[in-house]
Amino acid sequence: MTFYKRGLQLGLLVLLLLTAGQRTVRAQDPDIDAVLTEVRGAISRGDLPVLLDHAADRVEIALFGESKRYSKAQARYVLQDFFNTYRPRRFVFRDHSQTDRGWFAEGEFWYGRADRPLRLYVLLRLRDHRWELREIIIEERTRR
Repeated sequence: MTFYKRGLQLGLLVLLLLTAGQRTVRAQDPDIDAVLTEVRGAISRGDLPVLLDHAADRVEIALFGESKRYSKAQARYVLQDFFNTYRPRRFVFRDHSQTDRGWFAEGEFWYGRADRPLRLYVLLRLRDHRWELREIIIEERTRR
């Protein structure tokens, strides 16, 4: 009986240590709201160094239905061309939610003298305690 109690105590101790370790890891994860604020500001200004600082090594970019996966260096050129054509005036997130893949955020991108914004979506995933920008989707806003 003593052997059984000793094993039960040891098992509970191991479980406690494992659970405590998980909480510590979660406490070290960056704040998604802070990352979304930085991403929002970078898109609003067309600030590629700040935006791509959050990017994964490969980023999916979909512009008006054409989607392709780019390296971070290639993404810089694609987004620079986009921001040169659609000069940022303002960007606001309208909604964001957690998915099984990370965080998905939807916003309105106002540019130049346009009277209607474009829809812009971003997907961020947590990898090695860092939120990485994995996807950017830009499309025309549908009329209501």
